[in-house]
Amino acid sequence: MAGEGEGRVGIATAKALGSKPLRNRAKRRMREIVRCNAAEWRPQLDYIVVMKAESNRTPYEILNREAVSLLSELNKRWDAASESF
Repeated sequence: MAGEGEGRVGIATAKALGSKPLRNRAKRRMREIVRCNAAEWRPQLDYIVVMKAESNRTPYEILNREAVSLLSELNKRWDAASESF
């Protein structure tokens, strides 16, 4: 079981996303999603978000909805794993 984090969110992009400006755009969009949904991100955990190539082609609203949905699922899994100890 991992130790408690400091509430950080790391955002990774692959060169498959495209040029540096396109990778930076993907990171900016994800940072905005993190900021707008701050209550969903647990401060005691560290997260790593890996941006896929299609993330720049996905409308912001859909990307936001998918990120929140995946985060909710991840938090449920974390809760279930924590209860088993």
